[in-house]
Amino acid sequence: MRFSAVVPLWQLITVVAFTTCILLANIARLTLRIRSICQPIVNRQVERGVATVLLIQRIQHPILDIIFTSASVVVSVEFYTAFLPLLLWSGRCKLAIQMTLLMALCIYIGTFLKDLVSGSRPSAPPVRRFAATAIEKEACIEFGFPSSHAINTICLSVHLARHLDSTHIYVLWIAGFLLAITTAIVIYGRMYLGMHTPIDIIAGVIFGVILVTFWCFVDDRVNLFIEEGKNVFIFWTIICLLLLAAYPAPEKQTPSFEYHNAFVGVILGMVWGLRIGNYHYIRSALTIVHLNSWSGALVLVKRLVVGLPVVIAVKMITKLLAVTSLPWICLHIGLPVKSTTYVPALKGMIPVDTTEVDLELKKNSDSEKLLIDLKEINVEAPKYGDDVEGTKYGDDQKLPMATSEIDLERAEPLGPKNLNFWLKFFSLSLMEPLDVDTGIRLLQYAGLSWSAVGVSYIFKHFKI
Repeated sequence: MRFSAVVPLWQLITVVAFTTCILLANIARLTLRIRSICQPIVNRQVERGVATVLLIQRIQHPILDIIFTSASVVVSVEFYTAFLPLLLWSGRCKLAIQMTLLMALCIYIGTFLKDLVSGSRPSAPPVRRFAATAIEKEACIEFGFPSSHAINTICLSVHLARHLDSTHIYVLWIAGFLLAITTAIVIYGRMYLGMHTPIDIIAGVIFGVILVTFWCFVDDRVNLFIEEGKNVFIFWTIICLLLLAAYPAPEKQTPSFEYHNAFVGVILGMVWGLRIGNYHYIRSALTIVHLNSWSGALVLVKRLVVGLPVVIAVKMITKLLAVTSLPWICLHIGLPVKSTTYVPALKGMIPVDTTEVDLELKKNSDSEKLLIDLKEINVEAPKYGDDVEGTKYGDDQKLPMATSEIDLERAEPLGPKNLNFWLKFFSLSLMEPLDVDTGIRLLQYAGLSWSAVGVSYIFKHFKI
């Protein structure tokens, strides 16, 4: 059997080219070079745009605060995780798949550019920044350029308008008008709430128009590839992992990468669900629901009642399995990991490579502790008589440490001689510990998306 029959040549070229670009960008430190050029320009335009924001904020009212805050939720991750399954369960399978892929692309491009440029938001004060919800408070931590709300709203509205189908012309006009009004409210509201200046909005609209125009040319081809293409499962998984690897390191820690990571998991789970299951069976199981009758609305309500608990349960179970297994797997293949949220034992700690360090067990009445030879991990041993955590140690004694962990305050980073094969293979220089939260978040959202597709078997069984 020819290799090209199993792996199409265009897939191989895509993966090799993508990987090469990532390596070259790391070698050339492309992120820092682009940021050094773009960031000063963007920040100057943001300072000039403050006057426009202050002009808009002259008219303030509690009702306007509620309207614009509510409108900003329309293109949040929480909105998509509810809207896209609803679109799928209403029987619009093709539209749901295309919308999910498009929104994932928009979120990736938006967050990628934010962290690449690391442009500031308008200063508050003098700008009044209104962040009443937890979503908006998280958004304040992100960088400002470009406005991801503008990108997402433009793409969402145009793509939905393109797929409106109705025999009544006035229905199409009303739907188009509502989409246009929603887009205007969201975009204007970003400046009213003090989150963006005109430069962010203009850039967001431009990128949104470019993305949705591009998507209109390729959406059917991408959909056909997912349905009937070769090697879809492996190719899509590799591309998603490369997207995570290609993400630029921001100037400071922001939640932008988490949003992108969640949606990479969503599209990964959706493709897994469609390929593992039979796409045509799933499409036939999810019969189209027409909401212009009580019977149609009742069918959709039944699907929501059955489907939502299943999706939530699968997400929770996937998260639990990932939290339990991922750190263990990484440690046993020699990858250093850390955690900022999901695994408290790994917060602020670097796991020690147990194949390189002499470990001895010492039992006491409380628990078992690992004894690590300080000379082999570049930590200076305390002199005899020094008091370390209330205990006396001699020159030939060893310092008890937490199991398989070393406190960052007491140890220097592991030198190149301690890098095992995996670290040397995956990094051109000293590799920082991997954040295991990335894998956990990826898997839990993949489980959520996979279950949203797979629940169609339950709908078919219950005939709803």
